[in-house]
Amino acid sequence: MTNQLFLVLPIVDIGVYDAEMSHLKTVSECGPSVLFLKLLSDVAEAMDVVGYEEHVMYYDHRRFSELYRRSCQTSDIGQWPESTLLLRFATTMTKIPDGIGTAVVNDVPQDKGIVCAFANLSTKDDALFNEEAFIDAAHVNIKNSNGQIIPARVIKCSRADLYRWFVSNRTPTRKYFSGYRKHTKKVKNESGKVISGLSYSSKEYSAMLHFAVGEHDHNRKFFIDRKKGRLVVFWNQNESEQIYHAYDVALSDKAEIQKIYKDGGQSLMRVVDWISSLW
Repeated sequence: MTNQLFLVLPIVDIGVYDAEMSHLKTVSECGPSVLFLKLLSDVAEAMDVVGYEEHVMYYDHRRFSELYRRSCQTSDIGQWPESTLLLRFATTMTKIPDGIGTAVVNDVPQDKGIVCAFANLSTKDDALFNEEAFIDAAHVNIKNSNGQIIPARVIKCSRADLYRWFVSNRTPTRKYFSGYRKHTKKVKNESGKVISGLSYSSKEYSAMLHFAVGEHDHNRKFFIDRKKGRLVVFWNQNESEQIYHAYDVALSDKAEIQKIYKDGGQSLMRVVDWISSLW
């Protein structure tokens, strides 16, 4: 088992809870519907961010069924926002297949139902767990199915915390190439087309590149600098290596903004815009 993000969720069905799971929270401890909705909202938003990383995503249908029943019970009459979040959460995932590498948390194996979902990632740590599921996240013991302790980290399961973690821990690291011939500090005309000049230093482009987001099966990634009103486009001509060159244009450049919609529609535009708030 390598490079996996585990979305351990609090126990929702007290009938499956036992002494072995004493390190996990239960939904009853999380309070009323509004807090349950926040928990699911955080998870759904976090998985939305993971969707723009290199990954394979799975969910445990047993835990999903428990969560779905609970979401319908706690929703307001005629309103099921939690259920809607759960359904969106599962649309980009597949059921955990038999025989796949799993986790053992505080000596409780994953097949006991402690994990709701996970994604295979390209990251430095072998496993990443969400803090909100544990009563005492500082004392969580993570092993693989062979009983070996593995490099793991427990973080808050919010999309901001998760994305900042990705910024620092993607493997291989994205690299900015400053010597690309087309884009220089000066605006120029090449074959009848105006080529945008570079507005930032190599250090600034390199930092932006780590925050930039795009569909993982496309070779473009985007970053918006709201302070200067610029859209930065990073281009990877060889997707087998994470090496990008860049150019930037004014946010008023509709043709360049349209490239975001072309690659990933309005959902990608929302994520690109949101990430600008983390800068």
